[in-house]
Amino acid sequence: MHTPGTFTNQMQSSFSEPRLLILTDPRTDHQPIKESALGNIPTIAFCDTDSPMRYIDIGILVNGAAAWDIASEHLFSGFDAQFQSVQSD
Repeated sequence: MHTPGTFTNQMQSSFSEPRLLILTDPRTDHQPIKESALGNIPTIAFCDTDSPMRYIDIGILVNGAAAWDIASEHLFSGFDAQFQSVQSD
């Protein structure tokens, strides 16, 4: 959980000035991304293909939805084969 102003408000007791910000999801971590841009802090983010790239310096493509799609397709194709063999018996 990120408290707004952590990177920009020097009067806060929780103020910190990181050298690098690494994020896992730009959609949910939009506040720290905006603050790091204001403080000229480089930002690296692990992104899906539909992630917003504004204020992100380096985006690493890790399409988590594709991994779930492949796994579910494999799981359901095995389930269908078992179901068909049960029906034929």
